[in-house]
Amino acid sequence: MTIETNNVKEKEDADVRVLQEMGYKQELYRGFSPFMSFAFCFTAVNVLVCISIGFTYSLNTGGSGVAIWAWFLGSIFTILVGLSLAEICSVYPSAGSVYHWAGQLMTARHAPLASFICGWFNFIGNVAGDVAFSSGFATILNAAIIVAGKHSLDIGTQTAIGIGITFVWAVKNALRIDQQGWLNNIAVVIQIGSIISIVVVLLAMAPQRATVQDVFTSTYNGTGFPFIYVCFIGILPALFSFSGYEAGAHLSEETRGASRAAPKGIVGTCVCSAVVGAAYLLALLFVIPDVASFVDNNSGESTTLNLAVAAYQLAVPHQCALGLTILLIVNIYFAGLSSVTASSRIGFAMARDENLPDNNQSKSKILRSQYILNDKTKNEQWKACNQSKSTSDDNQTALINFEAQASHTSMSLIVRDRRHKHESDAEILFQKIIKSCRKNKIHFVDDQFPHSARSIGSDSFTQFSKWLQISNVAPSSDDDCKLRWTVFSSPTPSDIQQGALGNCWLVAALALVSERPRLLEHILLTQTVNIEGVYMVRICHNGLWKTIIVDDCFPCTKHHHLVFTQAKRRQLYVPLIEKACAKLFGSYAALKSGNIREGLQLLTGAPCDYIDLKSLDTTLNDDIVWAKLLSACESKLLIGVSSGGTGVSSKEYARVHIHNNHAFSILAVHALGSKSSRFVLVRDPHSHSNYREESVTESVLKQLRLVNPARRSTGAFWISWPRFLHYFSSLVISTYNGDLFDIREQCKFTRSSTENVTTYHFHVPKTSFVNISLVHHRRDRKTLSSHTQAFVLCDIDKLTSTNTIGKYESIFICKRGDFTYWTGSLRAGHYVLIPFSISFWHKDKENRDFTLVIHSSVQLHLTMKNKPATFLTDCLISAVIKNSRRKQEKDAIFYTTSDKLALKIFIVENVSITTYLSVDIDIQLAKNIRHSRLTNFPNNTHDCIPPRYRQVIYVTEWIDKHGESACLHFTSSYRHEKQATDSRPSINISQYDFHSPRAF
Repeated sequence: MTIETNNVKEKEDADVRVLQEMGYKQELYRGFSPFMSFAFCFTAVNVLVCISIGFTYSLNTGGSGVAIWAWFLGSIFTILVGLSLAEICSVYPSAGSVYHWAGQLMTARHAPLASFICGWFNFIGNVAGDVAFSSGFATILNAAIIVAGKHSLDIGTQTAIGIGITFVWAVKNALRIDQQGWLNNIAVVIQIGSIISIVVVLLAMAPQRATVQDVFTSTYNGTGFPFIYVCFIGILPALFSFSGYEAGAHLSEETRGASRAAPKGIVGTCVCSAVVGAAYLLALLFVIPDVASFVDNNSGESTTLNLAVAAYQLAVPHQCALGLTILLIVNIYFAGLSSVTASSRIGFAMARDENLPDNNQSKSKILRSQYILNDKTKNEQWKACNQSKSTSDDNQTALINFEAQASHTSMSLIVRDRRHKHESDAEILFQKIIKSCRKNKIHFVDDQFPHSARSIGSDSFTQFSKWLQISNVAPSSDDDCKLRWTVFSSPTPSDIQQGALGNCWLVAALALVSERPRLLEHILLTQTVNIEGVYMVRICHNGLWKTIIVDDCFPCTKHHHLVFTQAKRRQLYVPLIEKACAKLFGSYAALKSGNIREGLQLLTGAPCDYIDLKSLDTTLNDDIVWAKLLSACESKLLIGVSSGGTGVSSKEYARVHIHNNHAFSILAVHALGSKSSRFVLVRDPHSHSNYREESVTESVLKQLRLVNPARRSTGAFWISWPRFLHYFSSLVISTYNGDLFDIREQCKFTRSSTENVTTYHFHVPKTSFVNISLVHHRRDRKTLSSHTQAFVLCDIDKLTSTNTIGKYESIFICKRGDFTYWTGSLRAGHYVLIPFSISFWHKDKENRDFTLVIHSSVQLHLTMKNKPATFLTDCLISAVIKNSRRKQEKDAIFYTTSDKLALKIFIVENVSITTYLSVDIDIQLAKNIRHSRLTNFPNNTHDCIPPRYRQVIYVTEWIDKHGESACLHFTSSYRHEKQATDSRPSINISQYDFHSPRAF
């Protein structure tokens, strides 16, 4: 019983997490079981009722042949559509259902309109279905009265009955959802039992039956319209009979395990309804030998009998026909009840998304499609209209699902879905700013990035003269005089021209991105020039996506030309992105110097593989590097390369016409046969190159151009592989892939060895690709980080009572600087990930913020839990023991991490079962060293480890200081003792100090 309760609770937590990721909070009671979801859908559709209500129309518009083939055709297409809707519902199980999905699937620009249209059509369609059920209830009730030998009810009475039953359904709708669920379970049994009973009775007792040929081929046209037209409209009754199969999605916020239960309900309803509906329809058609005479006898002003009930009368005795009609009435009651419930949930969702008018609004707002923004967020959005504040993930404005930040659990989203969320909300904010500018008849001016020297920066740019609106900027060439300004128009790398700013790292990244127009569209959220001068640029800074709002004024020369980076053919995307980056970092001057890895991560939000071509620590295997480069090009990844730091003199670089200390992009690689005929196509962001090489002859160029006919861009040049390795120092390969899932969580490193650590738990359902990045937040991109950051990743065996850590995987990654990442494959299982850094221990004023970014090939649910520091100790011990130097003495084992790592961890294990192990470390000299327990040197530590315990004695890291080396000189000793002694410095075991001894 306890296990079952825990499973239910776990499902509910997962449902709440999914809802929060969509921007909603749990407001409805989750009382629906998975079967109840199917029962609700099946009852709402209720083919027995719908076929009966529409049977008169079916026979008049085509007869038996059209009715049955329309049913088969409609069933096939309904099941196909149902499968599509079920797949979408599995990702977005919300009460908004169809209109919410429309907003997700459309582009950001059209999502609000699509949601608005779908929402209202869905709502009106459901209300029309409610009316059909209520009028059908009155009609069939009237038919039962006629069958019973009474006089037909007048129209007024039937209308009153329809209104009355609708009121009853509305009152019943106030029942708790689990109680309604039980009613639906009962309704399923009644519906299936009714269909079986009716089919068996009709076929068994009918005195005459139509032939198979008559049922499948005979036609009847009682409309007066051409028969071909009647065939088309004859399919409408079948489609009407299936309407409502998405009803389970509207109750997904009240269903446990909605991501699975609601889609199964949709598909199950479509399939089951198709089968039982076909059986019932065939039974009705087989008991009518002559459709034409049957319709004529039961039509006209003298009779108002429903033709399905008339078929009962034709096939079975009087009292039996009345009984079958009563079964039909009972089914209509349950079908109408479910239909009204679905309509109420659509109304709830639309009101929640402000698509229904309230007392303070005279007309409805266009759906936001994604988010429910609280008052604070709305105020921040409106404030941004007037103050042009940038919106970002970390200031919790409109472009973030801020509820997920407050939650202890988050769910990863496909990269393109997260992007679509940001784009949708940015479009709403953009429209508000535009509306404000038009209302006040003003041109947008960004006072957060003023047109002043402060925005230019501390460096003096002699070319700069004034700030100009883009409409006043002079064309850069005679050809441009004939063109109008566009945000982008078939952009190519050769369009980009670097200006007076030394930001080749950004320009080279832009050159790579410009070859991917779709990717560029997701960076430039404003894709058309507007007279108000409002533009939105999406950039990933410190691992978090931010949308930067900029105006259309740029630094210009006295001749009215742009001073900084620009694009040919009067395209705005280059100066807009550059200005957004300048605003983000404080000024244009702040963009000087950098590496292309930073540029690619800003524009794509994805980590980059870094390959040092001139590493002093390892021997370069150029075949492996070539294979990686070839694979990256075949996968169409973005690749950058840097010159400088190669030992080649500046004169040599100048002689061969390659810029020194410069960032370039790689467009292609190709081998013409042998290993000695490898070539790389490199592009200079300055858009010009005079590089020449003897081995790159005209004959070779012709072959290479045949391989890459589209690569004849300005500034691009082919270079042989040996020369490439000679002149270039490092490669950067972006791992961007829009089909991966990603999750981004902001947190802080701990300040002491006793502070609780934030741990991240997730489950991998099958062997999957995973990429983990740790991004420290920099206040200033020019400031070099002197800290070391790391993370440990271990699997947790939840089948054991102690939750064994690191049974299969114990991964420890550390690096000096702001960016640490790991890429690999994880087998199915439960995992825990712990980021940490001792650099911030005993330092209150340091910036401790970081972002954890996980890219994965499967969707992950990440649960954050605060754990004592000793939990980090256990995970680190597991990782270090598996991947370190091991030295064993008598009853003592010593573990030390590799010198190649940025952290040095020393762990001692007391193997004795009777004596304590005393360990003394005497540090004589420590320079540019940070120690987990000591702050002043020289100094020493003393520890006493109990029998069968392990202990992390210390963790040290090297501090990067320009022009200075780091060194650590110490001696160590150990001995076994029968009595315990106190540690120095003391270890606060009661506070679960990181250095506490751990039993094994």
